[in-house]
Amino acid sequence: MLMAQCVVKRLRTVPSLLTAWNASRSISTKRSKGYYIGLNKQIMERERDWKELLTFAETEGGNWNGMNYATTVSKLGRFKGKELRAMRRDARYPKMIKSLERVMTSSPLSEFGEGARHVANVMHALAKLKQPNKAIMSKVNEEAEWMVKAGEPQHIANTAWAFATMDVKAPELFKEIETRASFLVKEGKPQHIANTAWAAATLGHSAPALFREIETRASFLVKEGKPQEIANTAWAAATLGHGAPALFREIETRASFLVKEGYPQALANTAWAYGKLQYDAPTLLTAVDSASEVLIKSATQGVSNVALAFAESGHKPALFFNCLEKHADEFVKIATEQAICNVSRSLVTLGLASKNEALLRALWTRAIETSPSKFTSENLQQLVQVDVHARSSGVELPPAPPGLKKIMIQAAKARTNTDSRFEDEYSALLAEAGFKHDREVQFLEGDYAGFMAIDFACKERKIAIECDGPSHYLTELTKGAKPNYGRENGPTTAKRRLMEQMGWKVVNIDYKDDRRLEDAPKEQVEEAGGMRTYKKQSLQNRLMQVGVIL
Repeated sequence: MLMAQCVVKRLRTVPSLLTAWNASRSISTKRSKGYYIGLNKQIMERERDWKELLTFAETEGGNWNGMNYATTVSKLGRFKGKELRAMRRDARYPKMIKSLERVMTSSPLSEFGEGARHVANVMHALAKLKQPNKAIMSKVNEEAEWMVKAGEPQHIANTAWAFATMDVKAPELFKEIETRASFLVKEGKPQHIANTAWAAATLGHSAPALFREIETRASFLVKEGKPQEIANTAWAAATLGHGAPALFREIETRASFLVKEGYPQALANTAWAYGKLQYDAPTLLTAVDSASEVLIKSATQGVSNVALAFAESGHKPALFFNCLEKHADEFVKIATEQAICNVSRSLVTLGLASKNEALLRALWTRAIETSPSKFTSENLQQLVQVDVHARSSGVELPPAPPGLKKIMIQAAKARTNTDSRFEDEYSALLAEAGFKHDREVQFLEGDYAGFMAIDFACKERKIAIECDGPSHYLTELTKGAKPNYGRENGPTTAKRRLMEQMGWKVVNIDYKDDRRLEDAPKEQVEEAGGMRTYKKQSLQNRLMQVGVIL
């Protein structure tokens, strides 16, 4: 008896040992469901004060089950800013997280609270708390098969979102999501589907089955989803390279709603997705342009994304760059180097260097005053494009400092051109038709020589012939439209404009026309003397349109 009293007295003098003893005792002691529900009520009574929650966790955590832990960490996850930072500095906070880790990893997740729902709640809360826990996340990924089969779409979406928010790969989880893609999309709400798609894209998990199912429910997702949910799904599809034409076709029909109800960044991300996938979206881009003032004031990164969308599609906005010019001083102060380069390149691609010269000068000045080390190779190539196109448009920009100019020249030389069978065939046809030419002809002079090349050219006569493959064209979103069979994209138009400004006669050989020739009636082809002669005659006619007679 005396020995027992001594042990108790010793435990009372070492709180950490007593807590550990209580915790181990409570984990092995099963209590009624009503008992844990009662604890949950006490937790929720303290939800407005993180200090009270941590105090309660310290004194009663040894008696909790998974539901109590999930509720507590979820309530803590609602605190933000100064309160969150203060809470994370509190010595009791890491102890509570450590206890949570021990409970979740010491037995199967199916025994944690009420299973998948509470596991998902914990994951969601950890992400809100910016508290990645390797042991917990590894456990969830290991038991992904159970998690995805036992969970509802919301639970699975919250878990996937948490992994992505904390930037932790979860290969097993997304593998299982793929196997249940049909269930998740058919049973999930637009928010759940969007969060799962966004998480897959953020972590680089391709998820083809998930996006195939999204295509089948495109109408539901766009009609029932909020603008942010639609934007996240579109962004994810474009980021992963999933065409999802049905999804983007539906978004185009709801463009007015998205612009009216959506947040600026959501609009920008949606527009960016169309540009990334080379989709022609005149309705959406016109609607986005109408919201230019709000976009420019509210979404700095969004400005960059919208500018890129306009440039890739070749869509000249009526308001966007004019509005941005009014706010140029403010924008250049806060914009990233990537945004500065994107917007500058978009201006010259669309042929607006002269019209919006004040904006272009402000962007360029910021760029040449920036440390060269802050630019990526892509940024440097964009700056080269800006310099080249601006000068050809009659806009003389201030010279770049020697250090920046040096690496811009290096970036220009790093660009490579590749031949294709399409080009090989037409080069041979031109030779047979009597058009003497060289291939991959440099037409820029000075520092940037080699940055751009003409596919086929006769330098003496200054005749340029460009073979435009699929990458030069947009895709129309009408049903049945063939990919890359729409109008030419912005960069293709910009290159032709540049060559013409430099005195070249330009002929564009359209791969779509080549396909039409291949599909011509057999009798017509035979009458011409065979397919090769038929193509040669078509090529001669194209040259005659610009005054070139062979």
